[in-house]
Amino acid sequence: MGIHLNKVTILIELRAFFLVLVLLRISTSENLPANFVFGDSLVDVGNNNYILSLTKANFLPFGIDFGRPTGRFTNGRTIVDIIGQELGFGLTPPYLALTTVGPVILKGVNYASGGGGILNLTGHVLRLFNLGARKIVVVNVGPIGCIPNQRDANLAEGDSCVTFPNQLANLFNTQLKSLVAELNSNLAGSMFVYADIYHILEDILINYAAFGFENPSSACCNMAGKFGGLIPCGPTSKVCWDRSKYVFWDPYHPTDAANVAIAKRLLDGGSADITPMNIRQLFQSS
Repeated sequence: MGIHLNKVTILIELRAFFLVLVLLRISTSENLPANFVFGDSLVDVGNNNYILSLTKANFLPFGIDFGRPTGRFTNGRTIVDIIGQELGFGLTPPYLALTTVGPVILKGVNYASGGGGILNLTGHVLRLFNLGARKIVVVNVGPIGCIPNQRDANLAEGDSCVTFPNQLANLFNTQLKSLVAELNSNLAGSMFVYADIYHILEDILINYAAFGFENPSSACCNMAGKFGGLIPCGPTSKVCWDRSKYVFWDPYHPTDAANVAIAKRLLDGGSADITPMNIRQLFQSS
């Protein structure tokens, strides 16, 4: 079919805001819906708790609004947690959890791992097709030049987002969108959806007050830097009192409140946010 997922050249460490969500209907007596998640720390729900990695979130203040630290790299829920709750999946468990066995797997599994990247040798979204995946949401790379880490690393840009990382993200996203269209054209019976997180988050950052936020640029959990982006969130970090007013939880990740705003746009947004249909429409389609 002439489809090669490695056509997208990785120009920078584009970990931020990248995930793949697969919606399936498992062939059982109940015809159960299930979702399978692939991504990095933005959607890790605890896999890194079970592997040897320096990238951990199994300690406070992570999970401060979830009730306890779970391995999620935010104060509360991830985007896929919120989408799963809205669609009736609930919280999809981490693949490596000791309880993720047997019938539990048929309800969906989260494979995301904090610190994970995307390489030309991995991510063949065709392997998923051959395993039966037919409804696949591919989320692009967000405006990584706007995260607190990049702002503090490039103070010469002032209070603006850093231009160069955002340019690279846009170059990547342009090719990714073309690839998604190519997959839709060539894989009969499948539906690949392109979710434009870059556009959604950019809108939130520009019009943050309209979304109920007061701080669109600094990390809620911070230790050093003008924007709190120089040192990762940890037990000795300062934590803002009202997390719902911050877009960013730490130097890299959104807050629960920001994830809610993003998830709503992915679930019910128009073609500027997600195309050719939103996740709710995809879920309800035959």
